[in-house]
Amino acid sequence: MTKAEYLKLLSTDLSCMPYGEVQDIIDEIGSHFDTAIERGKTEDQIAVELGDVHELAKSYINITPNKLPAVLRENSEKKPAPKGARVFVILFNVFVGAPIGLWWAAIDIALVYAFVSNLIFFIARWTMISDLGVYITPAVMFQISSFFGLLVILVLAYFGIRLLIKALSSYLKWNRKLWVKGF
Repeated sequence: MTKAEYLKLLSTDLSCMPYGEVQDIIDEIGSHFDTAIERGKTEDQIAVELGDVHELAKSYINITPNKLPAVLRENSEKKPAPKGARVFVILFNVFVGAPIGLWWAAIDIALVYAFVSNLIFFIARWTMISDLGVYITPAVMFQISSFFGLLVILVLAYFGIRLLIKALSSYLKWNRKLWVKGF
């Protein structure tokens, strides 16, 4: 059985548990697979070593660590992260993470501001367009091009904010993992 198949079956069997706990268990078993593969074992050997997926799921649901396979019992005791990892997380956040995050947030705020100010200007120009007389055609063309410029700014702001949220979420997960488990 491959790692993906094993984890999928385990996830299905653990579906009665809270999502966060299931993710932690899947991450733990996934990292066990990764570590064992680095040591030269095949995915099939690791799956056999872990035992039946359904029995493993039952042992997690019943929270009985003595029923876990021996290879997982050894790793079930949480070891505190080394202090160096926590110092690294703090310094990295202060000197790298925060400035980049603030810079990205400032760009998104500037895009939203540009959209709102251009929208107000766009509406104001429509109120004056009837007074232009002969210059009405260039004014209308300018309004149309301004409208498409507004759409571009809106799309950039939307995708920029989406990317910021995804990046922040991934960054926080990485921080948490590093804080808890260390390097």
